[in-house]
Amino acid sequence: MEIAGSGALVTGGASGLGEATARHLVAHGARVTIFDMDAARGAEIAESLGGGTVSVSGDVTSEPDTARAVEAAASAGPLRIVVACAGGARGG
Repeated sequence: MEIAGSGALVTGGASGLGEATARHLVAHGARVTIFDMDAARGAEIAESLGGGTVSVSGDVTSEPDTARAVEAAASAGPLRIVVACAGGARGG
């Protein structure tokens, strides 16, 4: 699969596995949309990654939030990659 030039949506992209995945995809040329409940951390990561990376805050259990994230990711070009890393629990 050609990652370069592909649009990607990473749920839970503001921490842990999601953040690492977003960083990996950007390093390989994808345009990444980070979707996470932590708006501040998502924006911080998106800014640090550059390359057209954007952050959308929201909850993956909310259909309207998820639809908004998919719409944002698709607006940057063909959405070809979706990675689900959002968890149901807080780290502790």
